Amino acid sequence: MSNYKNSNKIRNSLAFLISRIFEPFILLILLFVILAIVFKPEVVIILSVLGMFFFLISFFSLGYKKKWFSDIELTDRRQRCLFNTVVSIAGLLLLLVIFLFGDKVLITYYLVIYSWFLLFTIITFFWKISGHTGASTLFFMILASLFGIQYLLLFLFIPFISWSRVYRKKHTLAQVVGGVILALVAFGAGFLLL
Repeated sequence: MSNYKNSNKIRNSLAFLISRIFEPFILLILLFVILAIVFKPEVVIILSVLGMFFFLISFFSLGYKKKWFSDIELTDRRQRCLFNTVVSIAGLLLLLVIFLFGDKVLITYYLVIYSWFLLFTIITFFWKISGHTGASTLFFMILASLFGIQYLLLFLFIPFISWSRVYRKKHTLAQVVGGVILALVAFGAGFLLL
């Protein structure tokens, strides 16, 4: 019996760790840092991105304190709707700044990220889709487009991320697959259209 408890405890810890490592908000911050290093955008874009993240962290903290949000993962789909709508509005303002001060390639990458998140937000009003698998897929696709096809090997993490979300009962298998598909569609459509 103790072996079962130990293995269950290890699985719980591993699923939690994977979920934290591939947290969508962390991946998006990292993605903006990478894009800033690669494209060296105007200072106003960097300050706008920092301002947006500071605002969103403050908004989440306020929402958590006021009990608008019950946990950091926004497990309740209805709570995601509020947060995602605020993020979408802030992202639209950032999109305006990037259009005014960014180059065409940076604008393209930001449009891909923003369109993915906007679609994610719209879907969230009707169905709880996995942000972890979606953000990870988008992150890996952008890394591969920036630095080479060998970064597609990062897709080997997707089954583990999916397992962690299903194991922790945060999503169903359909929801994690939906997250991957949405990111692939947003990435593909963004680069085909632009």
